[in-house]
Amino acid sequence: MTTVFVAKKENVMKSKFTLFHQLELCLIGLSLLLLSSCAVVPLAEESADTDAKKFTAPSDKSRIYLFRDETFGAALTVPITLDSQLMGQTGPHIYFVWDVEPGRHIISCLGQEIRTVEIFPKKGGTVFIKQEMLMGTAGTHCSVYEVSEDQGKVGVLDGKLGKQVKH
Repeated sequence: MTTVFVAKKENVMKSKFTLFHQLELCLIGLSLLLLSSCAVVPLAEESADTDAKKFTAPSDKSRIYLFRDETFGAALTVPITLDSQLMGQTGPHIYFVWDVEPGRHIISCLGQEIRTVEIFPKKGGTVFIKQEMLMGTAGTHCSVYEVSEDQGKVGVLDGKLGKQVKH
């Protein structure tokens, strides 16, 4: 005895509709996964991170810490310059440390617009700069500004030392 299966039009349409919705849900899930992913930033050696968190500036130089202690804009890396030289890119909970000559220095973040802060660190002194992401009408923007030593230390301790670009 032979059994013949006859598909009804409504059952075929129903299965296509279900398959379409499954595909749509997969695409939505994949999109959400990509949007929620974090930026990957190269990290410095763990020993360098540990040393930097001792917060001891060389007596003949000035020390600058720049940190990003937030997860807003986590999928974005932001190029950072010190005196017009690219130093690296920040991501969430990343910081940099630079020992520089005392005097005038300009730190910039390069987002949709270039934002800068001008500082004048003293010999043997330490300056803390916070870099953050801001929501604007045309997308996210970056900002850099000087913060107190207490706020700076908290931000640095919360992060990992980013790997500096070689010059």
